[in-house]
Amino acid sequence: MTDPRFELVRTLGAGGMGVVELVYDRARDERVARKRLRGFDARALRRLKEEFRLLASLRHENLVRVHELGQDEIGPWITMEAIDGVDVLSHCRPDGALVPERCVATLAALAAAVAHLHEAGIVHRDLKPTNVLVTAEGTVKVVDFGLAGRLGAPRGERSGTAGYMAPEQRRGEPPEPGNDVYALGVIARELAIGERPELGELVARMLAPTPASRPTARDVASALRRELAPMPRAKPALLGREALLDDVLARRRSGATLLALVGEGGVGKTALLDAIARALEAEGAIVLAGRARAAELLPFNGLDAIVDALVERLAVEATQEQRVLAAQASSVFGALSELADPDARRELVRRATKASLFGHGSPLPADRAPEGFAALADLLASLPAPVVLVVDDLHWADRDTVELLGYLTGACPISVVVVLRDGAEGLAERWLTQVPHELVVVDPLRETTVDAIVAREARRSLAPEEALAARSNARGRPLVALAIGRRLALGRSMPRGLDEVLVDLEAPARTVLLAVSLAARPLDLSALSALAELSVSELEPMIERLHAAGLVGSSDRGMRVEVDLESDEVRRALAGVCPPEAHAAMHARLAELEGAPDATHRRVRHLRAAGREGEARRAAPEAVVVAERRGAFALAADLAELASEAEHGAAAVAW
Repeated sequence: MTDPRFELVRTLGAGGMGVVELVYDRARDERVARKRLRGFDARALRRLKEEFRLLASLRHENLVRVHELGQDEIGPWITMEAIDGVDVLSHCRPDGALVPERCVATLAALAAAVAHLHEAGIVHRDLKPTNVLVTAEGTVKVVDFGLAGRLGAPRGERSGTAGYMAPEQRRGEPPEPGNDVYALGVIARELAIGERPELGELVARMLAPTPASRPTARDVASALRRELAPMPRAKPALLGREALLDDVLARRRSGATLLALVGEGGVGKTALLDAIARALEAEGAIVLAGRARAAELLPFNGLDAIVDALVERLAVEATQEQRVLAAQASSVFGALSELADPDARRELVRRATKASLFGHGSPLPADRAPEGFAALADLLASLPAPVVLVVDDLHWADRDTVELLGYLTGACPISVVVVLRDGAEGLAERWLTQVPHELVVVDPLRETTVDAIVAREARRSLAPEEALAARSNARGRPLVALAIGRRLALGRSMPRGLDEVLVDLEAPARTVLLAVSLAARPLDLSALSALAELSVSELEPMIERLHAAGLVGSSDRGMRVEVDLESDEVRRALAGVCPPEAHAAMHARLAELEGAPDATHRRVRHLRAAGREGEARRAAPEAVVVAERRGAFALAADLAELASEAEHGAAAVAW
């Protein structure tokens, strides 16, 4: 039975592995393109999931926008923006003859989109005219990322379309940007052959036999349109951290198993961690990422997302041994029960409890570690490539996270890279003083680097007084330097800090930021739509603008795209920009959002922050049960105290 959410309009195309359909999505109240597989072939499913992950990480006006990943009884599917347009050859040569004014602008937009892909560490690997659509308004859209890959990732197979594949691609070499530049050259030659001789030299360089001899996609775009407007990046550039990245990678190759990135708030530690993760993935490592959050009071707040990623990785192809280990480790992480055999899963559900893991002091020695710890270590060790755990904001980690990290680093051959704020004094910092680790200090940016960032984003050189003001206002913080440059590019005055950037935002955009900030967890688009009182179609371009400004990031989580703040610095700035009544109102909306039984603890927190103390007390008993079931005993004790206040209050009224 197909999903009743979708109504088929027509089939757009079909191939050996699947079909692309135009469907009406009742949940979004709009037409979308749905790409579905024929059946549940594991290899094809991995490709589809990778296509979704790659697209979910991108925001650019010339790249098709992905919506969701799901499945029904027919097979898996992804939905994405429906493009009403024609292929690039039909657009530029509607009757066979070239329309000159369309050619360069279209190629420039295409090259800019490809440059954006490459800056995000992604190679398309199947650029051809039918995968480049142009709308009636002239907007270029690159589609079909089924063969896309991470930069430098091993591929070991020839993939692409004959006639558009670069020589190295035909040899099955790993993905690299030159693959796409070569395909761009073929498309440019087909568009302009014989009619735009001034493009001949550029096209010849794009078709050079070796990647090193070809220009970059950004060079191509600039050559085609010298006044190319600033474009959003999938992630802020490393911004002067290249040497630190090389240092971390070198240390890991030399055998370092625990590295701690330490620096002040807002100096770019998260961007550096993301770059490290991408580089390690390109080297063939399996990178599992998590982030500790101050407002997440359930156990293992820094490792929960890592376990979810592990479940997703093994869901299709776990071995029998891995399924047994997952069942054993589910005594600590219930999510791992999804990997267990059906009979084992039913038994786990029947007796689902979490052992009390917590003592005081240093990490648990191996002979005291519960079975679940050992099983998780064995599960990680069973993966087919080196495993790296990366944990952002470890200074917010709970005791569970710290103890399990300590156990895993000694029990299995993994590497761990963590981020901590300089000056924090908590469990994580005390743990690091007791274990061997290598410290990587992330200092504020140098003044010359701030100058370069601001000038690049402003697209002009800075007057001496402007450079001085930019250095003073940025204080070595990359996000503020980016904001200063982008504001100058619009001809506006220089902001004194991030708070001024937030004040300048349209009110709905600040509401979106406030929602994500106070939720203290990633939110999907449907939740943000309800919280900000915007339709999804209104919300998506706003998220793109916030993403381009470096204020939010997005990622795929299971079968949906989620949005989170890019930096805690944004959260701190919002606290001073949005008035208390706006905070209270948003907490009230979040309380309504957190209506699910397993989210009662979050609902209580939001009710109290909204000033609705009575409702919080009445909801507390149910939240106690949830917290105890999930092993959050300290949280359960606090909630029980709140619940007892409700009982005493009721007794006093009855008396």
